[in-house]
Amino acid sequence: MRQQLGSVLVALAVACGAIGVLLHSPARPGRADAGRQPTGPVPERPAAPPLAAPAAAASPPIAAPGAEAPPPSEAALGQLLVLDVADPARVAALAARPAHLGLLQGIAVAGDRAYLVDYEGGLGVFDVADPTRPIVVAAARVPKQARAVVGGGGYAYVAAGYGGLRVFDLRDPARPAEVASYRPAGYVQGLALAGGYAYVAVGPGGLHVLDVADPARPVLVGQVALPGYAFGVALAGHYAYVTAGYAGLRVVDVRDPARPTEVNALLVPGYVRAVAAARGYAYLADFEAGVRILDLADPAAPLEVAVHGLPGHTFGLALAGRYAYVADGACGLRILDVSDPRQPTPVGTYTDQATVMDVAVAERQAYVVAMPPNPLVDCADDAP
Repeated sequence: MRQQLGSVLVALAVACGAIGVLLHSPARPGRADAGRQPTGPVPERPAAPPLAAPAAAASPPIAAPGAEAPPPSEAALGQLLVLDVADPARVAALAARPAHLGLLQGIAVAGDRAYLVDYEGGLGVFDVADPTRPIVVAAARVPKQARAVVGGGGYAYVAAGYGGLRVFDLRDPARPAEVASYRPAGYVQGLALAGGYAYVAVGPGGLHVLDVADPARPVLVGQVALPGYAFGVALAGHYAYVTAGYAGLRVVDVRDPARPTEVNALLVPGYVRAVAAARGYAYLADFEAGVRILDLADPAAPLEVAVHGLPGHTFGLALAGRYAYVADGACGLRILDVSDPRQPTPVGTYTDQATVMDVAVAERQAYVVAMPPNPLVDCADDAP
């Protein structure tokens, strides 16, 4: 019975992470259209709504702060996995922390804190100073459909779907409190922070830029409509790279945050969910095709130079050193050597008891949010 329940939850997690989003997305372009800039006018974006008032009181806890992680064998349906990736060819589990019994979606790590969110509306904060013993230090409820999180400076910023962007003050772990929210007329799917600004992917509403110099008082300073469905954001130089599902990757000039301007786009024959950028390259998580790598020698005109296919559904990725760590859904964590981005090479995997939804990397550890394995998926192993 437990295995059947796990399979059902995995299916729901995949549905929440992809199928529901596709309902908001434009029709998929034909393969002949791949790489072309769409023609026609960009739809106008309606005026943004005002920033919402903070919640009246601290959110109720959803887990007991101070709890330590049990051994990996006692993992619950949804869990935080901490993996030793010092040698990517020999990935080893350090800890498995049962998380909220919801559909885990996203994770971020900043310093000795790991932040994770689930689709059921949970935010969890873990002390990972000792990665073998992650400890819950704060937990809060957010509106349902939490999709992604970015943490730092004592605050957590949560992309909460139709609940907008939610900001939590976590400086007192015993009293996590929502201090601000931004609720646009769209579905907040992802975000990135840099230079006192939050760059927010608002599904069909394009990219919004908020001044968050004071996290308790975010101010909308600029926005731009984008074709497709704005899903994830990565920043490099003066540009924001926004994934847009079947509308590919959109390139937005944000050197003036008050006037973000789309300057180019790259269409690919797949559904682009997540993006990361480093050392002159962008890496795309294509839900249908694996990892796509783009050369940013001309940052305003990315050029695809490699595609590495994967057997699962690719939800997200993280970069660290010479490696890309890829959340490949029911086919686990896949590690690619991208020291030569034009020739990515598989070097390691972790598939034991895990459907990997997202990954973050810090030091020699990979932090993974995972659901139970899905026995219905056949994963061909691409590792050496």
